[in-house]
Amino acid sequence: MAERLSFTPGAMPYNAMLAAEHVARYILAQPLCGGKRVLDIACGEGYGTSFLKSSGAASVVGIDISGEAIASAKARFGQTGVTFAVGDALSAKAVRQFGPFDLITCFETIEHVADPGRLLGNLRNLMAPDGTIIVSCPNDSLEASRGIKNPYHQRTYTLKEFRETAEAVLGPATQWLLGTPLTGLTILDCDTDELRSADTAMDLALRPVPLERSFMLPAQKDQSVEPETSTFFVGLWNATVPTTQLVAPISRPSYLEYWLEVERLRKVNAAQNAEIEHLRTAAAAQNAEMEHLRAAEAARNAEIEGLKKVDAEQKAEIDYCRELARVSEERAREIRRIAAFEKDTLIAEVTKLRYFHDVAYQSRAHRAAAAYIRHASGDGFVARMLRLFRNIAASGRRTLRRLAR
Repeated sequence: MAERLSFTPGAMPYNAMLAAEHVARYILAQPLCGGKRVLDIACGEGYGTSFLKSSGAASVVGIDISGEAIASAKARFGQTGVTFAVGDALSAKAVRQFGPFDLITCFETIEHVADPGRLLGNLRNLMAPDGTIIVSCPNDSLEASRGIKNPYHQRTYTLKEFRETAEAVLGPATQWLLGTPLTGLTILDCDTDELRSADTAMDLALRPVPLERSFMLPAQKDQSVEPETSTFFVGLWNATVPTTQLVAPISRPSYLEYWLEVERLRKVNAAQNAEIEHLRTAAAAQNAEMEHLRAAEAARNAEIEGLKKVDAEQKAEIDYCRELARVSEERAREIRRIAAFEKDTLIAEVTKLRYFHDVAYQSRAHRAAAAYIRHASGDGFVARMLRLFRNIAASGRRTLRRLAR
């Protein structure tokens, strides 16, 4: 929501919910205004200050730290009995000249200051005897839990923290209230002016009218309002006020627009969930494929490593064979060299022996020795004749023995 309402023409179009959130707090204070001297702390552009005066206050002083806001307030809401002044709520001097006050309103201000105790102490000191103080504080805890921080707020309060902080200075409050949005229906006369408007200016927020009868139903179970789920907190000292509702009618198309948008978003969400599921399935398939590819790659890498190992072994074997061939070739060359040398030596020896053989064969001594050898070995003529005669004699003896039988 916006920090403050602007009534400068064209600056901010009328928004019923935004107007209700800001104006409802001043309506809450309305029953306490009659004939009172009222102080409106952090009055902004002065619409609430003017509303308090029109609610029966004897006089109202509006204080704000923004000179621009006070200038706008004087121009737009200046009137008899209403005083606007630039001042710091943390400084008692800023408003002491106007006090004391029978009623002090301090709406949505405590969260903006770094020293809430000092602010509350100033309010207490400015209050007349038997005076009333109303302090409200936004519930930013939901936004804070989602990481959303209001850059204008010094601190975020829970109801417990707000209550402890305020009562530590002002004493026990006489009433604690919760501000929260509403849902429901209204039944109005067909000619009711508030059913329609041709204007879009924020000035429409300044014309709330009371309803003759209003009733409240319990909240739905899933929409129950607790302090931590409310919109803002309000504390009152030395007074109590009746509960307050500030509502604005909306057309059926506008009402249905929300639910149609909800339905559309549900369908979009369902489609997105289906797409997410599809993507998850596709991602799972891709992951499986990736695992398969990783396994195939690992197998291929292992095969490559195996081939590299085989290649290295083959290269080593080839190198060994080449070395063996080289050594064998060297040995063969050495053997051929030796064989050639031995051959040449043998040829020389054979040639030499042949020469000596030829010389010896032609000598007389050689012929005599040869005859003797033939005789001694039984290869001579006489020996052969003797062997013949012996064989004939032996054959004759065998014949005679056969005849003698």
